[in-house]
Amino acid sequence: SSTDSTVSVHNPARRRRGSNPIDIPNMRIVVLGKDVSVNSGVGNFILGRSAFESESPPDDHQCCERVRGKHMTLINCPHLLQHNLSSHHITQTLRECVSLSHPGPHVIILIFKHDDECSREDQEHVHMILNSFSDSVYEHTLVLTTHDSPHTHVNDIIQEIIDKCLNKHYRLERNSSPSEFKETLENIVQMNSGRHLMCEEHEESLTVMQQTEERDVVKLNVVVCGSDRRLKSFISKLMLNESSRRSDKRSDCVLMKREMEVCGSLINLLELPALFNTSLSDDELTRQTLCCLSLCHPGAHVFLLIVPVGPLTDEHKAEMQEMHRIFSSRIRNHMMILIMQKSEDTTAELDDVTQSVIKRYAAQGHFFHPNTQVSTLLERIQQTVEDNRGASFTTQTFLDEQMKKMKDEETKRKINLPECEECEKGKQEETGEQVKLLKEEREDQLNRRTTDMNVLPQSHAAEQITAYSKLETAYSEWSWTLRSAMLEIENKLQNKIFSDATDEIQETDLKTELKEKSDKVEKSMSEFFEKYQDISIQMKTSLETKIKELQEHIVIEMKRKLNEIIIQHQDLKKEMDAQKTHHENTLFERSKELALKLKDKANDEDSLKTEFDLFWDESVKKIIKETSPIKHIDVLRDVKEVLSDFYESVHVDTWNNISNIFTVQSYSDYVKSKKSSGFTGPAKNVLKAAQEKFGSVLSKEDETKIRTLITDVSYHIDEMIKSFNISKMGYNISYIQQLTSYIKKRIRRYEGRPVKYVFRREFFIDLVFSIFTRVENTFTDQHRMFREARDPDLYLKKKRGEYYSVFQKYCHGATSAAIFGEIICQKLKEPIEQSVYKQTARDLADEMRSNCPSLRGNRSNLEKHILTRLAEEENFDKYMDYIHDPRDHFKSFIRDEVSQYIRDQFSVSVELKMSQNIELLQKKIMTAAHESTQHVEENRGDVDVWLRFFTQKLSDVLIFSVKDFSGVNHDDVDDFKLLEDVIRKELPSIMSDIRSRFNSTFPVNLEYKDRADEILIDHFCRCCWVQCPFCNATCTNTIPNHDGDHSVPFHCVNGQNGWFYKKTTNLSINICTSSVAGDGYFYPNASDDKVPWREYRTAGGVYAEWSITPDLTELPYWKWFVCRFQKDLERHYNRTFQGQGKIPDEWRKITKKEAIESLDKNLE
Repeated sequence: SSTDSTVSVHNPARRRRGSNPIDIPNMRIVVLGKDVSVNSGVGNFILGRSAFESESPPDDHQCCERVRGKHMTLINCPHLLQHNLSSHHITQTLRECVSLSHPGPHVIILIFKHDDECSREDQEHVHMILNSFSDSVYEHTLVLTTHDSPHTHVNDIIQEIIDKCLNKHYRLERNSSPSEFKETLENIVQMNSGRHLMCEEHEESLTVMQQTEERDVVKLNVVVCGSDRRLKSFISKLMLNESSRRSDKRSDCVLMKREMEVCGSLINLLELPALFNTSLSDDELTRQTLCCLSLCHPGAHVFLLIVPVGPLTDEHKAEMQEMHRIFSSRIRNHMMILIMQKSEDTTAELDDVTQSVIKRYAAQGHFFHPNTQVSTLLERIQQTVEDNRGASFTTQTFLDEQMKKMKDEETKRKINLPECEECEKGKQEETGEQVKLLKEEREDQLNRRTTDMNVLPQSHAAEQITAYSKLETAYSEWSWTLRSAMLEIENKLQNKIFSDATDEIQETDLKTELKEKSDKVEKSMSEFFEKYQDISIQMKTSLETKIKELQEHIVIEMKRKLNEIIIQHQDLKKEMDAQKTHHENTLFERSKELALKLKDKANDEDSLKTEFDLFWDESVKKIIKETSPIKHIDVLRDVKEVLSDFYESVHVDTWNNISNIFTVQSYSDYVKSKKSSGFTGPAKNVLKAAQEKFGSVLSKEDETKIRTLITDVSYHIDEMIKSFNISKMGYNISYIQQLTSYIKKRIRRYEGRPVKYVFRREFFIDLVFSIFTRVENTFTDQHRMFREARDPDLYLKKKRGEYYSVFQKYCHGATSAAIFGEIICQKLKEPIEQSVYKQTARDLADEMRSNCPSLRGNRSNLEKHILTRLAEEENFDKYMDYIHDPRDHFKSFIRDEVSQYIRDQFSVSVELKMSQNIELLQKKIMTAAHESTQHVEENRGDVDVWLRFFTQKLSDVLIFSVKDFSGVNHDDVDDFKLLEDVIRKELPSIMSDIRSRFNSTFPVNLEYKDRADEILIDHFCRCCWVQCPFCNATCTNTIPNHDGDHSVPFHCVNGQNGWFYKKTTNLSINICTSSVAGDGYFYPNASDDKVPWREYRTAGGVYAEWSITPDLTELPYWKWFVCRFQKDLERHYNRTFQGQGKIPDEWRKITKKEAIESLDKNLE
């Protein structure tokens, strides 16, 4: 009937034909409602116990239970459907809900009482909340209505919400059954093929909501600057509405801070001491600047530079220059210049000269009249904040800019000073007066900095330069020490998790484990800075901050990762392991029974062998028959099936015309305009033909953005696959569905940005196929490991000899202790082998960080070796891979280096490490056996006590637990001395057997994340990969998503990235650092808007995020590359190096040897 407590579904999601129900190890459910008591009642109904209180629990409350043998996580949000909540409350609750249901809920339940008076406002609020989770939220949403009678009905608004949720509706009545409702939830999960919501895709919308809310309450951090203390004081008092009679006796050198609400905004105002013509020392200026920024947490929104009455003088300009020198040019977007006016002045606009000066140094400039309303000034400040999208100038930004500036200066000094006379002469012949002015400016900066730092003695200069060149290498070593230590901790704690020795990981546990290495790094840093005392306080503080942030990040990330493993281990894997253990131990017991029957034939070896073989074959066949087969997988076949679910009709030719999206030169064929051009009929056809004839509809910037999207999606797919833990959990087509959904949503999110085009269906299909073709081997290798460990037809074959050995001992009347000792040794074989391989991989990665030239040192050193290899091989396709997808090229290079190192050093080093690790394990096992015997004797324990103590002693080095012996009858074992002796006697032969299988292909027996190459990739590639919009040089910052500008020591030739001169087919020979020193222009986004190179940041977008320092120091390597591969580049971009892009004759004189030598000289 219509009142049955069931769920009805129209248009269910398509499921695989003939597929078995998908088993979800941990079903995550979010319960949303308006009423605490109703939500708590529903939550308790689902879980079958009083897990939630009816009286005002916290906004989000999580409860994890096993319901009907299944693990279930239920997140209760009892207030979220109330439409009168503040945006702050909604945002915070949604974030908490997403966090508690990570990586995403399988089902969202909306709770209404049947008599709820839902309004249109309520309905809009419900949809807003749901859409904050995911685009596909309605496929996962169930409406639950509570009813006191079978004759009640819901109102029209609730019914519309039910319809929006694909008619998924459950009536909860007095006679409703929890088991029935649980089946309803499982049906929804099955209809979605086991997929959960991908909530991380909507983190961006939550962030926007939070930022909108924060703008309403966050304080504005305003720094008042200038040399005139009285003017600064006047502005401060005016803004804060303070009495002018307040005492103003203070020093010019003191930082002042006040805070007050003004015109509805909370203002945090600081007066910065005079920075120009000041008595403060350079160190004191730095300290005051850092102090100022630290008092403006998270950073300063606006710097108000107050200029006295009158036209701008050279002194005023010098003051602005000094602000830029101290804070860096990044301060420009946050600086507002106020020029004071006298009472009788009424000029409203700035003259052209003043505007030109202000535009160079500040975001805004205004006259300020004494009678100007404070609200007007605040509006201008707010406008500056909005133009910067709420961003502030932070302490980290300041420190990063200082470090980059000083590093650049020292690099230039190292390159230019020894040859300054020859360089000046040569360059003057090339570029005349411009070069002379640049050199004078550079020498002036270097001399000023040398004086500021008190580095006058010539004998100290070399030492200081060496210190700066070693700083990045030192950071690489410190970060490696922390990361490799955390890998050891991860391995130890994973062993404990899989050995059932721990069921929760706390942050304090990880910090305690890491403390020894953390203290070692801290000591090393102190010694480093003590040795190189000329390194500035800015660089020292920046490095200390980076190390601290790195340590916090790896601890938090490892806690999340290990606790996810705990959940996985508690569910599906545990059941599979229990089944495998049951099969193995049943065979032990049945072979024991057979041995007892054949005791009288103990001396007839042939009869025993025949009987055992017959028993074994029959037993294994029975186990295989009773076990669901683990089949081979075909990833690309499953990809086609999933894509067919996205598109109901996919023509067979589609699969034959797939393009590798990673190698296409242009993405123009993949896009179409968002809106019609306005042309119809023949005109539209003419326009289309013209577009096809005259080239790409995409600008160079659009091509770059799409390429970045592709590489970023591919990277995140790799990371998601690692999290699936396929080698232990097995493969499921739901992984393909989840990854494909992620790709689709990334495309939708990209299309939602301010771009003028959308992607054709072919883009999605080619992108999906190209990515899965890349990762197919990852899936198949990991699933192979899963099959070998879980398929009885495979793993029992390897154990036949072990079982026969135990069977023989039974037949010859060996004691229970002797046989149990043999069984223990046999069960130790696999854990020992895995432990040895994993430890060897970590040791190998550590050794290569010391002995392998390319992997020794920092990322710059690695890049030097990559570029050297590219030059030696002269493979254009590899160069293009490096230029357009550097992260992927770095990964390939590291994998090749590790493989070659293992092959070359296997007999010399790798095999030796394996032997050393196996010997350490053997000693550890023997010590554990001896201590277990002592423990039992001292405490009068039994064999269970011995076994429990023994496994716990080994739990940090082996995955080995008491549960591995479930079903093995060992109650009559009481001779623990004999048990220990048997282990001591049998263990060497076990170790010898493992040694016999050592070879250079051992990494294939490990999960990808445990292999040496992946460990090194994680270290070197966890950094910034943003590329210069002009030449595609990769930012060298070692922190991903770092504060501050992107930068690189040496830029490349723009033409190698496809830049060309407007209205020509001539590729550009410009190099960024030279271009920004000249008077030329460029045209961003294929527009007609001309932007001076000197003011490249004003182009906005990615251009504003880069710091490109004017300089004529260039890397000969890229000039040689352009000459060597001129024809290849011309074919690749369908343009030529002619006309304005004619390659200079001087470039052609550079030899390959000189190009490589320039790498050795400039990249350290």
